[in-house]
Amino acid sequence: MKRRAFLQSQKTMKSMERTLPPKRPRLIMEGEIVSDSERTARLREFVRYPGKIHTAESSSSTNNNPSSSPNDGLLAEELIPDLPDVGPIEDTSQDPEQPSKKSQTGEMLDQFLPELPRLLSFILSGEASDDVGTICSCGQGNRIVQCQDCFKYETSCEECFIRQHYATPFHWPRVWQVQGFFKKMDIACLRCNTYTIDLCLRPCNGVCRNPSAPHGVTIVDTNGVHATRIRYCYCEGHPDYIGQLMRAWLFPGTVSLPRTLFTFRVLDEFQEHHLASKKAAYDYIGALWRLTDGAFTHAVPDPYRQFVLVVRIWRHLCLNKWTGQAHDLSSSFPHRTPGTLVLFCPACPEDGYNMENGWERTPDHLKHLNQEQLELDGNFHLQQLEKKNYSDPNDISLETANSVGYFPDEDVYRTYQEHAADSSEKSTCSYLNIVNNQNKSKFKNMKITGVVNVVCSHSIIRSSVNLLKGEAHKYSDFALAHAHSHTRYNHPPSHLGVCDRMLSYDCNCQYCVKLQQQFDTHFPALTAIIGQTRCSIPALHIEDHKDRCKYEFNCAYIPCSGHFYGENIEATWVESNQLGPATRQMNHGNRIGTITLNYTYWNWLKITRMPLSLLKAYKEARELFQDKRHSFLSLCVLYSHRVSDWLEIYRTAPHLPNGIVQGIYEHRESKVPSREQVYQQLSDERDDELENNNSGANTEVFLIHEGLRIQYVQERIRAKLTLNQTETVQNDIRTQRTRLSKRLTAFRELQAQLMPCIADLVAALPAYEVEKELLCLPSEIPQVEHADRGIAQLAGLELKLREGELYDALHSVRAATKALSVTQVDKQDSRGVKANTHSSLQLKRIEKERDCCIADFNRARQALIHLNYAGSDDI
Repeated sequence: MKRRAFLQSQKTMKSMERTLPPKRPRLIMEGEIVSDSERTARLREFVRYPGKIHTAESSSSTNNNPSSSPNDGLLAEELIPDLPDVGPIEDTSQDPEQPSKKSQTGEMLDQFLPELPRLLSFILSGEASDDVGTICSCGQGNRIVQCQDCFKYETSCEECFIRQHYATPFHWPRVWQVQGFFKKMDIACLRCNTYTIDLCLRPCNGVCRNPSAPHGVTIVDTNGVHATRIRYCYCEGHPDYIGQLMRAWLFPGTVSLPRTLFTFRVLDEFQEHHLASKKAAYDYIGALWRLTDGAFTHAVPDPYRQFVLVVRIWRHLCLNKWTGQAHDLSSSFPHRTPGTLVLFCPACPEDGYNMENGWERTPDHLKHLNQEQLELDGNFHLQQLEKKNYSDPNDISLETANSVGYFPDEDVYRTYQEHAADSSEKSTCSYLNIVNNQNKSKFKNMKITGVVNVVCSHSIIRSSVNLLKGEAHKYSDFALAHAHSHTRYNHPPSHLGVCDRMLSYDCNCQYCVKLQQQFDTHFPALTAIIGQTRCSIPALHIEDHKDRCKYEFNCAYIPCSGHFYGENIEATWVESNQLGPATRQMNHGNRIGTITLNYTYWNWLKITRMPLSLLKAYKEARELFQDKRHSFLSLCVLYSHRVSDWLEIYRTAPHLPNGIVQGIYEHRESKVPSREQVYQQLSDERDDELENNNSGANTEVFLIHEGLRIQYVQERIRAKLTLNQTETVQNDIRTQRTRLSKRLTAFRELQAQLMPCIADLVAALPAYEVEKELLCLPSEIPQVEHADRGIAQLAGLELKLREGELYDALHSVRAATKALSVTQVDKQDSRGVKANTHSSLQLKRIEKERDCCIADFNRARQALIHLNYAGSDDI
């Protein structure tokens, strides 16, 4: 009892403390000794709680005699008259007992939690019915049958259920049992297990006049697997079994007297599930088993084998329907392959389909308006296992005959592989060495190691070819030839079809070497097209190539390439990679059909979304055009006196086959020395002079070099002052300021010895923080005073060092810009508060470093201009 009373009293005291007003702050009384931190804390409390104050003395006296407080009624301003007027400060401290704001999910859960018992009672009430056993509305039977597949179906008798479900015979009747529950049955179990579904299309009062004997069949619908009975129609003019089933929207599992049927609805639903989530047929049939009977699933008929075959047939029929071949659409486009199942891009130029008359007269500087842009790439996820004992040689593909699909004709492709040799060209690029030396163990026991695809710049897939031994060039050749063949059925070899062609491939630096030769040998009808094709490397992949590749295959340097960056094909692999685990175990024909269906689905999604994506790209292009136009005109005005010389260099310089002007974009190593290289070179040149006459020439080089390094550190400290001033950042700034102050002191001492004539300038400098202090280097002093102050020689040394600093800063700006771009992309994938905070801080630091690099470049550039640099026009 005592312990309980004690706990109750403690609880009461805590509740009283929560209701008491906050304590008033205490002032520092005369003679009271407090620490600096305590003094600061009390002053902050006075400002936070304006009004009457409470001192230490008043606190003690208040406890003894509340009425004798000497400071009662005094204000903070009266006791501390020199306290600055900072205004009232809002109390931002949060009550620890106040709950944080809930998320939308939390609010929704709070709404549902009180309703859970009531919701459960509604669910349970559906397992029984109050009107069971009562007279049905027809007056001829008792209510014993329910239907949960219908909306708001009232319990009825068997005859009413049959009459109301004549057109929906695959709803599950739930029949009331004498044991006191509903049991799910098939409609054939009604009428004492004698009801049969009629397939007659013209019945008399719902009954066929000349039916066949009942046939027991298994019908698969979206709500389960039905073991039921059907009767065929033998009325005059009746169609055959297949015709009657198809008119009833039932797809037969076999052609002769089928015993397993599938509704069109279940085939459509599985196809949509498979395309959206890559669900396998086995998993889908398993779900239908459990929908039929979740307890005795083993007793449900197994339609899996027939379902897999029917899905293949249904898929082929749908492809013919979707691509218009069911209506002979190819006859309207005679330049396309007859019966083609490829879904073409409506935005790519195609002669005879969407190009205006007279496109052949398009001038060269506008040829990108009628330009075909294709991308090549390989994928090693769409593999197929080598199944020696289980492979079916008769399992043919329905989508490759006569090369009507994305994959080529099997016989034609097999013949090509026998005659085409693998590329023996030695790799000259480090990127290709990495690709060729990849782990070959992932191809073990694989009959097909992957695919190589061709897509357009709008991510529409054009063709696909199976890889047998890695990504060899001969497979890429056939994929490219197959992509072109779709729209050149009746065209002569000399017909080009478009003004220009671009081909992006991540190994084009090696692939394009013998591309023309290979097509001359194996695809002579496409020789003219390949001669028109200009090759490039995707914008992201090119960063892993050698520098030579960057200046010979970068789209940024290719004229009239239309901002073609060549990375759209990577987006198609997102869907294909999810399909890989399923196709790896499939037989050859089923694998080709499954991939073809998914390619068509991908193309259809891209086409339906193309208006919005093109509109967005158009708006971005208009904004970008204004910015680029302004920059271009500004540069033209700034360097108008050199434009004619540049045009002459452009005309006379050698051009690569893809149009890039060779040698004008690349920075040569010999012409861009770094600051450290210049410093080392100047030091070496003056070593003899230092040893012979002790002139201190090497010390002069060190002075200028140290000044440039100090300016570099000053820029970084100024950048850190703009960051969020956390304790870590402040400590870092203090440390760097201390070190910089010591370096500045040593610099001033050396400067006083080597540059005594600028003592008046140094003495006149205002007192700034170390990061803002001017160094009085020769570039900061007017050039007309260099001779009088005796710093002309130092100015020459600074000019050489500044040139190296300029190129260092330019390289640093590029590196920081790339790092910023990569970090911005990575931040989009950050999840959680901690990850977002970390990525935001990292992004801020990289932005500041980029700004510092730009400031370094501008500082070096201005210094060179002030020092009358000979090449000032170039910078």
